[in-house]
Amino acid sequence: MFANRIAAALCGLALFVVAADARANWSITHWGMTVAEVQAVAPNGRPLTDMEADAFARVYDGSIVPKWAVPYRLGDVDFDAVLHFRKEDDGLEFVELLLRDQSQTQKLLDAMRAAFGAPVGEESNLLQITTSWEIDGDLVQVMQDGVTIVRIQPQG
Repeated sequence: MFANRIAAALCGLALFVVAADARANWSITHWGMTVAEVQAVAPNGRPLTDMEADAFARVYDGSIVPKWAVPYRLGDVDFDAVLHFRKEDDGLEFVELLLRDQSQTQKLLDAMRAAFGAPVGEESNLLQITTSWEIDGDLVQVMQDGVTIVRIQPQG
């Protein structure tokens, strides 16, 4: 549900001419789904490796756990969709799209601006640049810190 709106907008852009392919089945998930429910609609995914999970664990306080990764393609841009779940109730909390080809970061930002207009926020510090949009009640952030990640999460 939530990701369909973003995927549809990105797919409709001139920069991302080709529709999302069949690997995008993760995008029909919705906030609060359990890992089992997500796996049922996105069986082409995989559990994260211990090394991947450890890398995310260093970023989050342990209340959010990345558990499922699904390959995702919008036009000619490849991502890994990493789905993060609340530890307390196993509900889907947010999704991060990890851009595989970092040289396409500017193309992604240009596409977001073309589809959604000016961002509602732009922050920069020594470690990270974050550009944010509010889209249909969800917060969408493009975060750059050597690796480009698009985070999609509900607001509030």
